[in-house]
Amino acid sequence: MIVRDGGRRTICCDQLMEKLPEQEEYSGSIVTHTLSVERMKNGIRVKIAGVENPMREEYYIVWIEVTKGKDLHVHGLKPGDVSEAEFPIHDVNVKALVYCEQHGVWSNKPAKPGS
Repeated sequence: MIVRDGGRRTICCDQLMEKLPEQEEYSGSIVTHTLSVERMKNGIRVKIAGVENPMREEYYIVWIEVTKGKDLHVHGLKPGDVSEAEFPIHDVNVKALVYCEQHGVWSNKPAKPGS
């Protein structure tokens, strides 16, 4: 996560890091990670709509993130977990992201190109 862009290259383990694009659809494949945001009694639930992710060691959702205004909520996941998370936010109009080890970053409101 880049909190503030300082105009420098980001390097980790001697490798130049690159920003992963936010996807809505996985072109050329039947794989999709469409996100749903549901109102719950004590907040919201974010999950992948349709098919549940396998959540196996070799392929799982690593984290789910929700942004509402200045607030950022992140929920980490591990193999065997259910690929959903609840957050104490009482508005379904949020930006939600998930990171899948195999298919990258998915969003309910992708960033515009160049942003």
